[in-house]
Amino acid sequence: MVGWGFKATATRARGFASRNGLRYIALEDGFLRSAGNSVVKPPPISVVLDDLGIYYEARQPSRLEALIAQSAGDPGLMETGREARRRMVDLGLTKYNTLGKGHPADRLGRRRRVLLIDQTFNDQSVAGAGASAVTFQRMLSEALAAYEASDIVVKSHPDVIAGRARGYLDQDAARHGVEVLREHLGTYELLPWFDEIWTVSSGFGFEALMAGAKVCCFAAAFYAGWGLTDDSRSEPRAQAWMKRRTHGITADMLAAAALVAYPRYADPVRDETLSALTAMDRLAAWRDRYLVETRNFVAVGFSTQKRVVARNFFEAGPGHLSFCEPAEAIELATALSAGLLVWGDRIDPQLEETARRSGLAVTRLGPGAMDARAVATEAVPLPSIAQDDLGIDYDATRASSFEDLVNTAAFDPLLVARAAYLGERLVALDRAAAASGGDLKSSVLARAEGRPVVVVVGDLLNKAQTRLGQAAIRNNRALLRAARREAPDAYVVFMEPPGLESRRRAGWVPHAALRPYADLILCDPDMSALFEIAAEVHVNTSSLGLMALLYGAKVVSWGMPAYAGWGVTEDRAPIPRRSRRLSRDELLAAIFLLYTRYLDPQTGIPCEAEDLVRRIEALGPGPARSLTGGRRLRNHLIRLEATVRHILFGWMGDKS
Repeated sequence: MVGWGFKATATRARGFASRNGLRYIALEDGFLRSAGNSVVKPPPISVVLDDLGIYYEARQPSRLEALIAQSAGDPGLMETGREARRRMVDLGLTKYNTLGKGHPADRLGRRRRVLLIDQTFNDQSVAGAGASAVTFQRMLSEALAAYEASDIVVKSHPDVIAGRARGYLDQDAARHGVEVLREHLGTYELLPWFDEIWTVSSGFGFEALMAGAKVCCFAAAFYAGWGLTDDSRSEPRAQAWMKRRTHGITADMLAAAALVAYPRYADPVRDETLSALTAMDRLAAWRDRYLVETRNFVAVGFSTQKRVVARNFFEAGPGHLSFCEPAEAIELATALSAGLLVWGDRIDPQLEETARRSGLAVTRLGPGAMDARAVATEAVPLPSIAQDDLGIDYDATRASSFEDLVNTAAFDPLLVARAAYLGERLVALDRAAAASGGDLKSSVLARAEGRPVVVVVGDLLNKAQTRLGQAAIRNNRALLRAARREAPDAYVVFMEPPGLESRRRAGWVPHAALRPYADLILCDPDMSALFEIAAEVHVNTSSLGLMALLYGAKVVSWGMPAYAGWGVTEDRAPIPRRSRRLSRDELLAAIFLLYTRYLDPQTGIPCEAEDLVRRIEALGPGPARSLTGGRRLRNHLIRLEATVRHILFGWMGDKS
């Protein structure tokens, strides 16, 4: 019988196991759980499975206690534990692995004597360690008796900071003039500013031990009682429970048991089991690449659908995200020390100018490169976004962070190879999704009768990407006429973009007006078939030009889309700001791997471009929007299923 820890929700499962002579297996989050704040809680990368008890319930033995006692007898485990401890500290890993917001020097000003760690009220690990609310009050009183109030700091729990729980110490500490840290400051940056760490049973104490800090425990935390902590102030019943912990151990032995032997690790995005060391690298990558945004933002003018997108990408980090109407934006952003967040160019110029004069940064979001088809079909929520502090990649009327990145990025061979392979996989996916590509290719080639095939891709003229990326050519008829002028003897195929044939979208032109310049007009055709046989592909601003580049086609750009101007396309409207000449794969690396951010649509976890492609491949042929269909309940069930699946992966690899 399996249940979640020893919490009240598992009472029935434990009772059933007892009545029926079954072994009860307690599951819990591992000590390195996930990347992102504790409020968002994506599926864990680690869980622990305990057939004797559970680590936070000290009144009875647990599998972790047994593993700690046994760790010295396994030289291989000890070596891995030593490396796990080193890597945990070097990478700055904690349970939730969000990034600290600010630096302790700015907040504290000087070194203090003792840091008291608060916990959430009625947390199971408090009672399980033999403590209560009285224990926290005693911890504060003893600190005040030993040190001046100005030398004591209380650290609030992340859930208390987020307003989702209350703690034990906040109010009493303030009454005694003790400073309370309510900011997200990094654990390992905070430790050097204190002589001692005092805790009841918090996991912060374990992290402090891994870093070599002096830790005083007031109860029977799983890491207490082994000779690593000062337990002289622990509650009497906690000291009685810890008497069975007779082995003196080292911090490396504790790491071997708690980080290597006890947890099971599995990647919820890639659906594969992991070693402890690989899991640490994965967590650090998630945190450093995708949770690096620590600023507060006030999002202005976001639709309900776009709010979902913004929350998905920003709520896991330490920054605060608020939504408001334009009239409230400047006042709210100023009060929160926040920047403005807008979607693309959807900000009133007067509001933007007021923000600039007020010293408020304006950051833009837009669809990521992998969303070319999602944009065309208006699918939400988007699995990828672009974030830009200067402009946005598709807005050629102003400089952008995208242009700065492409102009200055270092494209090492491994990154370029990743981009090339990613491009091959995207083309394979596109071909697999084509229903009748062979028939269309044969038909067009037969009609061309040996003439070179030139494909002209139309635009939806009411799209921001079109409006902000145009040059001299302002409509689809003019684009088609220009392409015909350059290739008078070619077989010209005009591709109407998805939705344009309904005649309700800006950019539609009666076919009679197009026929003098086009040999064939196709409405939303199989693009892969045409790109494979095209001698040239002419675009104005369409994102399908990037897909044509993936197919190796020669692309002639009459507008200023993000992928133009870098030496990969033949440009009729050059952009002086884009001064660097790149290979195709270097450009793909910049667009897909460096500029765009991705979320795994099934778990909500930040992921790499390759991970998103893997999800699409697993779905089989079909529209990209099937990745992201569904709402909150469906997403919750998917994440719950993912968690259970990873737990079972771990149990199958039982090491006890």
